[in-house]
Amino acid sequence: MTSTKTKPPLEAYVEKEGLDWIHIWDENRKLRNLYGIIGIPTAFLIDGEGVIRKASLGGFDVETAVAELVKENLAKPANPAPPEKTPSDFPTDNQTVDLKAKAIIAAAVAAHGGLEKLQAVKNIVIESDSFEHFPDDSVQDEGRSKSYFYTNKLRSDWYMDDSVDSIIYDGNTLYQLENGENKPIPPEAAKSFIDFLKDSLFREPIWLLINLSQNEIPVQYMGTAKVKDVPTSVLLVTQPSGSDLKIFISDETHYVVQFNYSLEIGGVTKNMETVFENYRDVDGIKIAYHRTTKNGEYRQIAITDIKLNAEIDEALFSPKESNE
Repeated sequence: MTSTKTKPPLEAYVEKEGLDWIHIWDENRKLRNLYGIIGIPTAFLIDGEGVIRKASLGGFDVETAVAELVKENLAKPANPAPPEKTPSDFPTDNQTVDLKAKAIIAAAVAAHGGLEKLQAVKNIVIESDSFEHFPDDSVQDEGRSKSYFYTNKLRSDWYMDDSVDSIIYDGNTLYQLENGENKPIPPEAAKSFIDFLKDSLFREPIWLLINLSQNEIPVQYMGTAKVKDVPTSVLLVTQPSGSDLKIFISDETHYVVQFNYSLEIGGVTKNMETVFENYRDVDGIKIAYHRTTKNGEYRQIAITDIKLNAEIDEALFSPKESNE
């Protein structure tokens, strides 16, 4: 180990002697602490027995100090072996897992359209039909909905018969409208619903993949699992509410194919499962047109139209504070 200024004479010496060596700048002191090295700069060698031989070079001539060290501890081998790697040269289990998670995320980002295209999405407008399925095999048509999504706010309008119900979250305040009229929301219910909406925006695959790819959120590789007989890799992240989100990414297409998470609204917690299918191209980005959410019953959402970076009237997020 040497400082930068000792590198040239040391290189000249090892070339002349035919030695194998490695030049390291030990910026975080890991090697010094590991081998008990005190003086800087320092040269050390590993002998045929694997024993660390070191010399503090302080104010000494580099070539002379290393020559004496070699003469004292090493008989020059015919084919010198390279220095053994130190523990810091090998990835830890966490590093290995982290690299695997990053590779999975990189493949998913590329499959969904690439980071540049994903980052260009500022808003999403989705129109869809929803159907609720019940344990007795009955099905309820939940009507048509139109939702407007930004990274930090949303509006969803549900059209049933002659009525329109709306939920609006402007980034700070939650509003509930019935046919355009504000309806009061109890504070505790509003808080849990805002947490739910923040988590929903966090889970939007386009923005989730951006956050994952840019290391905006910690991620753990959890192993593999099958989703409808398709092998997937499973990643674990924490949502804004603090609850866990498991992300299942297909090993074949690299699309996001399932989410598992818990949902708490009004003091009731449910385990949720959302499956993504029927991916289509929208402006160069792959988006699932069929989504199924299960929590005992299950809801099918069939998307009929998606627009990216649409022109949205900001007044949609600012309902009147009163019914006057």
